[in-house]
Amino acid sequence: IGAVNTLLRCREGWKGFNTDIKGIEDTLSPHITTWHTKALILGTGGAARAAAHVLRSWEIWPTFVSRSISNEDTLRYSDVDHHVIQEYLLIINASPVGQWPDVEQRPLIPYES
Repeated sequence: IGAVNTLLRCREGWKGFNTDIKGIEDTLSPHITTWHTKALILGTGGAARAAAHVLRSWEIWPTFVSRSISNEDTLRYSDVDHHVIQEYLLIINASPVGQWPDVEQRPLIPYES
């Protein structure tokens, strides 16, 4: 997926792994139904790529949300209104917003939708 978050030194040298994939699979798999056909992923970094990888393996098609558009599958946060939110049954926050030490922050999306 092009993102590594864990390095392991072995005889051949360093090996890189992405542990986000397993975490996303284990967390979401009990809750996914045939109704879930697309998802909104907040962020475009390594965790977002891991989420998209898992979703695509389940035939759920991701749309990314970022501060700036990077391709046709990406919306800007300013484009995400209540109409967009209502199109999705699954939203994944893969952005750094809300992480320590700013745990009270949250992504700028319309939660009242």
